[in-house]
Amino acid sequence: MNGLGMYAEVSQNSEVMGASEHRRIQMLFEKALIDLQTAANAIAEKDVITKCKAIGSANNIVCYLRDILRADVDPAGVARIDALYRHVEQALFLVNARNDAEGLQECVTIIENMKAWWDHVGA
Repeated sequence: MNGLGMYAEVSQNSEVMGASEHRRIQMLFEKALIDLQTAANAIAEKDVITKCKAIGSANNIVCYLRDILRADVDPAGVARIDALYRHVEQALFLVNARNDAEGLQECVTIIENMKAWWDHVGA
């Protein structure tokens, strides 16, 4: 890794470490959206390796976000959010298997909406 790459990594790690819990979740949504855009580009370019890595990364983020849901706060609300995360996980599996650009866009829309909601909650 070159000096600039190392600086960027240290800078990013510092931002994560200094961020509030709310901001960290925003950052996860942002990273998932970047991964989904990378996957969309890879599907268009027929780059299977990049597509698989990007979808895998986005799916890991969605799984993590689902795992940290707190049912003690609002069980009904958490159940709805859990269902959305599960839907995205299943859709990403199919997107990966079928190179489904439309299915990928559905996942992007859901994550964008969830991020917008999360941004609003923290405002």
